[in-house]
Amino acid sequence: MGSAASMPVTPFGAIIIGALAGVLSTCGYSYIKPALSNAINLHDTCGVHNLHGMPAILGALASVIRCAAGYHTADHANGTAMANFQLAGLATTLGISLVGGTITGFMMNVPLWEQLELEEYFEDGKYWEMEVYQVPQEE
Repeated sequence: MGSAASMPVTPFGAIIIGALAGVLSTCGYSYIKPALSNAINLHDTCGVHNLHGMPAILGALASVIRCAAGYHTADHANGTAMANFQLAGLATTLGISLVGGTITGFMMNVPLWEQLELEEYFEDGKYWEMEVYQVPQEE
């Protein structure tokens, strides 16, 4: 409910939105993540899409609905103006994240960096200077 910080949100409303976000996140891990992996070879290693992305969009849409339903402040006489600002914020955030992710994806695929061999995956020794310590043996 971060985008709705100035709104008076009752505990019931927060519980409902939180429960829906939890269900959405869990369904994302169970169904959407494998579907995206199979369909477009998208591999979300940290689960950012399901843990942060989809619940954030749900929260933003909930604040848009709440604003459009008649919430107003001294700055915005009607809820429609505030709902439009919420939608603009959502669109801006999605735009920045999509452009940034696309640029990062292209940069990661540029062959400037040395490509790992299959047996080097998940091995940190290539990127870290590691001291070799010997554990003293008990006598």
